[in-house]
Amino acid sequence: LADLEMHATLPQPLITPLSMLPETLQNEMKGKELRNFGLVVHDGEFSFHETFCVAPSSLVLAYSLAIGTCGKANSIVMAGFDGYDQGDARNEEIESLLSKFTQSGSTCEIFSITPTKYTNLQSRSVYAI
Repeated sequence: LADLEMHATLPQPLITPLSMLPETLQNEMKGKELRNFGLVVHDGEFSFHETFCVAPSSLVLAYSLAIGTCGKANSIVMAGFDGYDQGDARNEEIESLLSKFTQSGSTCEIFSITPTKYTNLQSRSVYAI
């Protein structure tokens, strides 16, 4: 939502769970090529389908991992995903999400090319890929 105006001007299509957007936002995206990829939030579950996914949260990370998997990506390379300060509860939320993704049966490999605090996210050198 914060980048709505910018997205409207970019030439690339925007992947979004269209039915989750309020009608006012859908109207603001008129003329923009949209790829409607549905999102169902179900705690503790990741599953991947042709036109939608089920994810344990509505975090952009969960949605992005599902899109990569559904799009049959071999891998997702992450950068700048270093984590929050020690003791921040959001770290646990991301660790749990990454763990659920790893256990989901997805064959899409995820790793970071920058240092990360997340133990459920393998880190590799950018020169190793």
